[in-house]
Amino acid sequence: MTATKPFYYAVPCPFCKCNKVTSWHIGHYDKPWVIECLKCSAQGPHADTEDEAFKLWNKRMYGTIGE
Repeated sequence: MTATKPFYYAVPCPFCKCNKVTSWHIGHYDKPWVIECLKCSAQGPHADTEDEAFKLWNKRMYGTIGE
């Protein structure tokens, strides 16, 4: 049995509506994971894990400010 990488779903960028995003691991921050739009370079909130970064990116588009 082989391990498979988790599948992450990202909603389109809230600024340019592009659906091509990538995750980055920036090792020197307290929260090293961030999602970035490949078209306009918008970034989501920094997170502890890649999974959490995707969840925060997705929530940002549909959540409320200050949530």
